[in-house]
Amino acid sequence: MPDRFFYPESLTDSEILLTGTEAHHLIHVMRAQPGSTIELFDGRGHSAPGTVSEVRRKDAVIQLGEVQTSPEPQGFTLATAVPKGDRFRWLIEKATELGITRVQPLSTERSVVSPRETKLKKMEQSVIAACKQSGRNWLMPIDEMVSLEEFLKNVPKATRLIVADPEAKYLPQATELGASSCVAIVGPEGGLTSQELEQIRAAGADLISLGDLILRTETATIALAGWWRLSQSSQ
Repeated sequence: MPDRFFYPESLTDSEILLTGTEAHHLIHVMRAQPGSTIELFDGRGHSAPGTVSEVRRKDAVIQLGEVQTSPEPQGFTLATAVPKGDRFRWLIEKATELGITRVQPLSTERSVVSPRETKLKKMEQSVIAACKQSGRNWLMPIDEMVSLEEFLKNVPKATRLIVADPEAKYLPQATELGASSCVAIVGPEGGLTSQELEQIRAAGADLISLGDLILRTETATIALAGWWRLSQSSQ
């Protein structure tokens, strides 16, 4: 696969000017020369092969080929407490690679991290980097943080709702998920309180097990994402 670059504008023109950080990476890191082949994507499902026709100090002219369109990822939202430090960036990166539809940061009773909107915006760079690496052409949205109570009020009724709980015994087969919409809730390091679990049950959620070991928040989210990914390949 050729090196991929994010270009948020329209890919419908036959020639585009690549600028900013993406141009810097192309020119000064990848050392591209006229004739180099790359791929561009716009984060909205479109991608196109490109040939570098001119390289300057701060920008590059790219000749575009035929635009391809990828279907938008559907079906799986991760609603998760935010882990400490760099682990949230890792979670976002891997969720993007696994094709998760969107991530909803949650505030829970035992949450220890409440990222500001500016930090969530910075996470978009991790989404872009993961899209470039994985070949995903749709950016994964990261919603603003909401409380668990507020989130549960707004879950569509037709949505399959599951929550990872160390005390649960039930682990559905991947094929049970089908193609329907699914939301997975993951609590903070201290776990969800009994009152929160009752709230989630009352919203119609199934409590599921991820095995007999206690997983960190980001590990549990990626385990669930991989499990859902398997369900899609089983269709």
